[in-house]
Amino acid sequence: MKALAIARLARRSRPRPGRHPRLRRNASLDTRRHRSLVERPARHSRSSGIGAFRSVWSGCLASFAARLTAGGARLPQVNGGFYKVLPAKALQGPKPLPHPCPLRAGTALAGTQTERIGSRRARSSEGDSMGSCLGRSLRELSIIVLMATLSLSAPAHATERSDAWVTTKVKIALLTTRDLSSTGVHVDTVDGRVTLYGTVRSLIEKSKAEQSARSVDGAREVRDLLQVVPSRSLPSVRVSDQELKHRVSETLSRDEALANSTVTLKSVNGGVVLLSGTAASLSDHLHALEKAREVEGVRGVASEVSSPDTMADAEIWRDGPYDHVMYEHSTAQDMWITTAAKLRLLANLQSWAFDINVDSRDGLVTLFGLVDSERTKRAAAAEVSKVSGVKGIKNAIQVVPGSQQPLVTKNDAHLKEAIEDRLRKHQELTDAEIDIDVRNGVARLSGIVRTQGDRLVALIVTRTTAGVYGLVDNLEVEEQGVSEG
Repeated sequence: MKALAIARLARRSRPRPGRHPRLRRNASLDTRRHRSLVERPARHSRSSGIGAFRSVWSGCLASFAARLTAGGARLPQVNGGFYKVLPAKALQGPKPLPHPCPLRAGTALAGTQTERIGSRRARSSEGDSMGSCLGRSLRELSIIVLMATLSLSAPAHATERSDAWVTTKVKIALLTTRDLSSTGVHVDTVDGRVTLYGTVRSLIEKSKAEQSARSVDGAREVRDLLQVVPSRSLPSVRVSDQELKHRVSETLSRDEALANSTVTLKSVNGGVVLLSGTAASLSDHLHALEKAREVEGVRGVASEVSSPDTMADAEIWRDGPYDHVMYEHSTAQDMWITTAAKLRLLANLQSWAFDINVDSRDGLVTLFGLVDSERTKRAAAAEVSKVSGVKGIKNAIQVVPGSQQPLVTKNDAHLKEAIEDRLRKHQELTDAEIDIDVRNGVARLSGIVRTQGDRLVALIVTRTTAGVYGLVDNLEVEEQGVSEG
């Protein structure tokens, strides 16, 4: 009996198949893992994947930074999880950016391989580390690309577009918009604010006109004063494309104002005229489109004309006495008249509400906007009539009584600060030497500016500042040059 009991105890203590499966499986895995580490040392673990990812990631960032820095860009750099914009010098060279995701405890990096030194919990944390690293790295890339894009695009937006440039571009955009009759639309820009005035045939055309104006670079705001006047159903004059081709070609060739440009007719399709060639200036480009659109039977115009993307100061302002022959043979005559009219209104019209727009076409000046009294409206037309080259005036200014206008009362010191703040926002006036003096709401500007375009910008910004009642212009132009916009 004693021997039988001992045998039974021995059988009970002997490990049976299926007993303690977790212990048996762990032992087997440890053996296989040990064998794999000894026999196949080149096989990487998850930790080695993190190390390789970091190495490639740092190299990519360094290459990305080096390429953009070569172009003068400023890039963000990771520093303890925070981002700051550094000067271009700080980003020269292939130095990799520090990674904000350090190795977790339980792994040790050695070359391109890692060695298991932790427990099962440490191994499971490696997956979390890999996912966390990847997520943070992708967020870094998104922020870096965004900030780099803003840095690269900053110089393009730093160049201010002059009001004359914006007005010309908007007129070109309206003329070349399909299914839009813009012959009755007047355009003026004051400190980047585009105003559309006139008539269109439908609400669809009204919407298209506003969208075209907003698409122009430099148009900070668009004020739509267009009225919808349905056209009468008169029988349209049908002209063959061949006949239109002859008429438009003859019109362009006989126009002496386009003598310095080579704008030609490329094709006519269904009454839509396509112009091509090279225009010597933006004014020539606009003039060619307007003349082609005026030909009877033309339903629309399109343009493949190449022209400068800047406006010369001579296109905005002309010094010296009025020369009839010079004005008649220049595509810039309307811009000269518009600028001269604005300068007279800015300097000689005193009103608490100054919101007058000017547009000229073939010497005919259209005034539109808002003033506070009938007296101011009549005074505006009287001042414009004194401008040389004006053939006629259409006074469409609306009168808004003072009781309906917001009353703005500021003392002279606050007005001066407001004017200075607005002038500082214009990049083209950075090198200007302008002195401002305000007394009883009348601002006096004196000093030196670079071009006539800069002078006009300074005067408009000052006169349209809320609370300014009048303006005295004592600015001088240092030299004639090419305007930046």
